[in-house]
Amino acid sequence: MGQLFAGIIFVIPTVRLVLNFFRNVAIKRRNELRRQAANRVTADSEDILSKLSSAAQLAASKVDPRTLKIVYSTEIDLDLQEDRDASEFGQKLGKLDTE
Repeated sequence: MGQLFAGIIFVIPTVRLVLNFFRNVAIKRRNELRRQAANRVTADSEDILSKLSSAAQLAASKVDPRTLKIVYSTEIDLDLQEDRDASEFGQKLGKLDTE
C-alpha cells in the first residue's frame, strides 16, 4: 500500500509537468503569431496606410440621408412596408421576364 502512494506521489507531478510543458509550447507559439500580426499592422506598409487613409476619409465624409434609399421607416406600418417591397420586387422581376 505504501508503494502505491509513493508511486502516485511521483506520477501525478510528472504528468502535470509534461502537460504544462506542452501547454506552454502552445502558448509561446500563439504569442509569437500574435506578435507577428501586430508587427504587420504597425509596420509602415503602403497598403495599410492607404487603407487607413481611405477609412479616415470615409468616416469624415458627410452623407446626405435624403440621397439614401430608405428601406424601412417608422412613419409607415412595418406590414405595409414589406408588402410594398414585395410588390416592387415582383414588378422588377416581371420586367426581367419580359426582356
